[in-house]
Amino acid sequence: MEQTKSEVVRLYVVEEQAIYREVYRDIIPSGAPVELLGVAANGDNGTLKQSVSELCPDVLLLSTKRLGISVIEELEQIRTDYPGIGVILFLVFYSAQDVDLLRRLALKGEGGMALFLKQSLDEIEQLSRTIIAVSQGQVILDPPLAAFMFAGKPECSFLKQL
Repeated sequence: MEQTKSEVVRLYVVEEQAIYREVYRDIIPSGAPVELLGVAANGDNGTLKQSVSELCPDVLLLSTKRLGISVIEELEQIRTDYPGIGVILFLVFYSAQDVDLLRRLALKGEGGMALFLKQSLDEIEQLSRTIIAVSQGQVILDPPLAAFMFAGKPECSFLKQL
């Protein structure tokens, strides 16, 4: 799925924090070959899948303080129903249970995926590169999160499948 310069990545953002919603609206249109389809305030159960169905984004960016099982289940369903969609998750906090849920999610679908701690994102160009890479099917893991995900699991089947 090689992207040419004329192709534009269609992006839909779900962001819990109001200040970041405004930031996405302001920075996405500037420069990158990314079309911002919308920025939503929440990803309540059922709304993510409905929005993906209606908007047909290439990449779904979800930023959340806490990851819940209902969000993971809905993302799994989206990746099953729309296997080519890329998913970017920005997390503020995570636990061992969240990491298990993320492993499970990563095994669904064929599209790219990026998992980051929100505080790791510090440059607009980094966000743009991540959106493009995920739209091309790449998998990107934030190093601190990856270290936690694979700690003590040298023969992790999840890693082999990636």
